[in-house]
Amino acid sequence: MRDAFTELIDPACVADVFVEGIGEIERIGTNCIRMTMFATRSSQGRRERIVVARLVLQEATLARSLRQCSAFQAGDLIIDENAPLEGARH
Repeated sequence: MRDAFTELIDPACVADVFVEGIGEIERIGTNCIRMTMFATRSSQGRRERIVVARLVLQEATLARSLRQCSAFQAGDLIIDENAPLEGARH
């Protein structure tokens, strides 16, 4: 089992959103991007991509998040947003 130790606070009980892919990435401002996420559904014999979420994040946050995802897939224990704990496996 993989564990991630964080000190997240969720006072508003943010809803989970099922996402199947990224439909669009746009640059906004000098160092931010907006990613439009979608899920698919079938309607009248056609498959449609429905926008389900938009994320706005700094480019540095995207780079760090990609490193975190890579570490997670490798089975590394993620301690915080800055770096995975090297060599930790679960």
